[in-house]
Amino acid sequence: MKLKKLEITGFKSFMGKTRIVFPPGTTGVVGPNGCGKSNVVDALRWVMGEQNVRKLRGKTSEDIIFAGSAGNAPMNMAEVSLTIDNEDGSVVGPFNEYSEITVTRRIFRTGESNYLINRQPARLKDIQTLFLGTGTGKNAFAVIQQGNIGALTDASPEERRVFIEEAADVTKYKARKRDTESKIKSTRENLERVGDILAELTNQLASLKRQAKKALLFKELQQSIRDLDLTLAGVEYLQLGQRAKELVSSTERTKERTKAAVTKRDALANAMSRLKLHAQETTDTIEATNRKIYELKRLADRDETEIGHQKDKAAALKTEVEEDTRLLAESGRKTRELTEEIRSLRLAHGDLDQVVTGLDKEMEEAEHRKSTARSRLSDLEQESHKASSRHMALVAREASVRHAFTSAQKLHENADRKLKRRDEDMASARAALATATEKGRTLEAEMAEFKGQTAELREHMDDLRDGINLLKKEADQANETIKAKEIEESRVRSYLDTMEAMVKNFDGYGDGVKEGMDRLEALGSSSQGVVANLLQVEKGYEAAAEAALGSLLTYILVDSRDTALHGAHAMEENGGSRCGFLPPGHDAMSAYDGPALPGCRPLTELMVADGPLSAPLPALLSRLFVADDLAAAASARAACDHWVAVATTDGSLVDFTGAVIAGTPGTSASLLKRRSDMAEAREKLSAVGEELNTARNLRSGLQTQLDAQKEALKQAESEMGGLLRMRSEKERECLLADEQIKQGKKHLTLMDLETEQLSGDLGELEEEMDEARQKLDAVQGELAALTKGEEAAKEDLAKAREHLAQAELAIVELKLSLAREEAKHENHRATLKRLTDFLKEGEERSLRLTQGIEKKTRESAAALERAAKLEAGLEKAFKNVTAEEEALAVTRHRLARIEADMAEKENETRELAGLHDELAEALRKEEVELAGVLTRGDELKTRVAEQYRAPIDQLIPAFEEAIQDVLDGTSDKKDLADKLAGLKRKIARLGDVNPAAVAQYDEVNERHGFLTEQQTDLNASLDDLEAIIRKINRITQERFIDTFHRINEKLDEIFPRLFEGGSARLVLTEPTKPMETGVELMIQPPGKKQARLSLLSGGEKALSAIAFVFSIFLLKPSSFCVMDEIDAPLDDANVQRFNNLVTMIAEKSQILVITHNKITMEHADILIGVTMEKKGVSKVVSVNLCGKELPTEFEELDTASV
Repeated sequence: MKLKKLEITGFKSFMGKTRIVFPPGTTGVVGPNGCGKSNVVDALRWVMGEQNVRKLRGKTSEDIIFAGSAGNAPMNMAEVSLTIDNEDGSVVGPFNEYSEITVTRRIFRTGESNYLINRQPARLKDIQTLFLGTGTGKNAFAVIQQGNIGALTDASPEERRVFIEEAADVTKYKARKRDTESKIKSTRENLERVGDILAELTNQLASLKRQAKKALLFKELQQSIRDLDLTLAGVEYLQLGQRAKELVSSTERTKERTKAAVTKRDALANAMSRLKLHAQETTDTIEATNRKIYELKRLADRDETEIGHQKDKAAALKTEVEEDTRLLAESGRKTRELTEEIRSLRLAHGDLDQVVTGLDKEMEEAEHRKSTARSRLSDLEQESHKASSRHMALVAREASVRHAFTSAQKLHENADRKLKRRDEDMASARAALATATEKGRTLEAEMAEFKGQTAELREHMDDLRDGINLLKKEADQANETIKAKEIEESRVRSYLDTMEAMVKNFDGYGDGVKEGMDRLEALGSSSQGVVANLLQVEKGYEAAAEAALGSLLTYILVDSRDTALHGAHAMEENGGSRCGFLPPGHDAMSAYDGPALPGCRPLTELMVADGPLSAPLPALLSRLFVADDLAAAASARAACDHWVAVATTDGSLVDFTGAVIAGTPGTSASLLKRRSDMAEAREKLSAVGEELNTARNLRSGLQTQLDAQKEALKQAESEMGGLLRMRSEKERECLLADEQIKQGKKHLTLMDLETEQLSGDLGELEEEMDEARQKLDAVQGELAALTKGEEAAKEDLAKAREHLAQAELAIVELKLSLAREEAKHENHRATLKRLTDFLKEGEERSLRLTQGIEKKTRESAAALERAAKLEAGLEKAFKNVTAEEEALAVTRHRLARIEADMAEKENETRELAGLHDELAEALRKEEVELAGVLTRGDELKTRVAEQYRAPIDQLIPAFEEAIQDVLDGTSDKKDLADKLAGLKRKIARLGDVNPAAVAQYDEVNERHGFLTEQQTDLNASLDDLEAIIRKINRITQERFIDTFHRINEKLDEIFPRLFEGGSARLVLTEPTKPMETGVELMIQPPGKKQARLSLLSGGEKALSAIAFVFSIFLLKPSSFCVMDEIDAPLDDANVQRFNNLVTMIAEKSQILVITHNKITMEHADILIGVTMEKKGVSKVVSVNLCGKELPTEFEELDTASV
């Protein structure tokens, strides 16, 4: 690994893109103070992964971005790219295949940072891994910044240990150890979390187990309810469907009958309408005739009435006059009688007033007697009421005592029955407990068998996983091999394609060859190819063949001499470059027939000419020979008198004339070498292809085995899942059996307690019954005594009521007498007033009668006269009425016939209307019932669909047999409904149920098992990681101690060379703790005592530190070394010795020295000057001091040879 170039943009003082190329050997970086020399080292450290900005002489990340200067604005980004030469393949890791590796790092003022390797995004860890263990990382000894030598002298023993660890190549182990410790920490944290989760899950399992048991019972009951509900729903649904069909059929029949009745009714209605029209017309005629007759009769009757009226009026008036005359006489008589009667009544009215006053006094005496009798009755009634209340209380007490006795007697009978039934239940419970115990033992045996099977299967799965991991590793190795072979194949193929393209395009043949081929093609002539492409030379003799054949190798082989001439003429005419055309045959010389040349091999033995070339060259080739070196060639040529030429393997030639030609081979040698390389590349490509096919076949086979193992593992995992599920089911059954046993024992205990309780209750109830009998006898005695007292009280009460009734009767009689007398008194007064009024009215009436007699006499005479006139026109009116009545009789006969027909039609219509009403009512009832059936069916379908999330038609087929049993009468629908109600009551008694408890229990249990396995795996992983730590510690300790001793040996060698005597050695501060010990540097300069590094002078410290660092370099040479002004503390003599060591190290390492010392500058092969033409902006200039020819990649530099 060598530094090739460094590109800096916007980093510290480097504003524009600055490119620094590092040639092999020692490179010095020089320039005035403050011009940016150390920024080159900072850029190197930063691009190699340094994260601490303070070690780059800054405070924040923005300090490493160009901050601007006079006339130059600040930049927003800093970028450094380091290109590494990896031709030796020293880079370890995925980038080993690249010959060049470019590491790029960018940072923006926003804080964003990018890392790239070969222009591809990468991580900081990838860059640090790239340089890890090479001595060139950010903390390695190969990059010594300004002041680091001083820091090394002042470093603590523990800090000095880092350099030895880097030399011992243990930093990667320490990094791995840190990763492993991080994993251990993470694993322990995971273990702690898993433990916490397991504790929590264990607590949850107990609760979930109870909930799951309840949920299972709930689920079973719910399933039974669902089955019964769907069975009943199916029965009802089918019954409703059948009833709906029957109703639809009946409705259709009723509608047809109704339609027929309506048709007949309409026909009758039409006929009735016609008859009604005729009847109406006839009626109208009758009515008109009747009106006419009526009008005639009315007029005749009026006249006749008027005649009678006038006669009656005259007779009445005459009678009234007679009556009024009589009444007038009667009124005079009555007036006289009324006057006498009024006088008599006035005398009788005074006697009645005396009688009424006497009766009022008797009434007061009777009221007093009544009050006395009522008071006596009230006292007796109160006593009777008290006696009645006492009687009722005793009766109620008797009923209560009797009820208590009856209740105690019933409770005694119930307790006795319960005791007998409890004995039977206890026998059943003991039998059930024995069955559950036996089942529990069976399940435990099955569980033990399941555990054994699970363990065997888990062991088998572990074997499969180990096999899979081994196959994966082998497959990964095969993939790595395939990847490497594919890369190699791609590289060889790319090289071969490039070579073939070069051959096809005649690259390296000169412009004349390509032009000559174009001219031949333009002339329509064919060529056989270029001579160099038609020769195959044995490897290693390409230069000899080129020297011997010379420009002949670039000739174009043509098919005839004419073609050669035509091609040559075309080249001459167009002024083209030189090109040779070689026709077949006609050799200008004969084949060599002389003796073999000593120490030489004929070129014909080393070369094979393809078919087209075999004719033109045999004579020439027979005169060409190859020797090992120029001396042998010259000797052989001198010894031969024939026209021959001898070439050497390095490309020298003694030609036919004896002339000796030497120097760098021309293009032709590369042409023959190219052909040889192409043949070799083809062979290699074929071999790599075969190896690649072999590797792919191996990978395919491994993949097949891996797939088979994975399938076996999958099957085993599936079996494990099945076993775990079965085991879980058995565990659940065990839990249920244990619960049944516990419940059975608990049930037996409860029944024993209940039996004892019932026995005690029987004794208590017998005592209660005896006590109730005694109380009942006492109450019955009291009740008999009270009954005798009540009979005497009733007799007294009856006498008092009789006395009160007699008093009330006397008062009533007095009131009646008083009322009669008062009525007489009132009647006399009213009569007197009435008679007085009558007398007055009689006198007035007599006056009116006299006046009326006169008026009525006049009216009677006028009425007789009016009656005589009316009798004269009455006869004519009677004749007209007779004629109209005859016509009316005829019309009425016709109307009677019409009404008879109408009556018949109305009877038929009424019958049809009744039938229609019956049918309509029947249809309405059927439709209402059908609507109800359909509604019930829809409601049933809706309920089932909403409740069970599926149409009823899809659900009931599963219950077809049970439904058919109900429909056939085998099962009773009511029994099913009662059973459903009982199940609902059971499920209601369960209370709140967690339906997800079973799944939660299984999930938590599975998770508990999984976490338990994870806990075991984590413990195993922790053991493995701790074993890795122990292994890393052992390897680190061994490497550190070994490197420590070897550095001490190198220090013994280097120190005397720097100090010209003296000694130095490394000492462990804590030898008993090699993993933690620091390293102390003990120095003994020439002529002085041994002392610690910190006690020496500044120069001695610097030389000692340099000796320490160079000892590490000699032990583990780094591919490059960067030293920033580490020679500053040294005098000229020590600088010279320092540079001698640098020169020694430079033999194996690439050196970059930043210095102000002229002696150090003189030892550098290349000087890179850093200046500031513009203030604040660094610029780089390179100077070649050694005069060496630099490789082509360095030619682009602005260099000046000195």
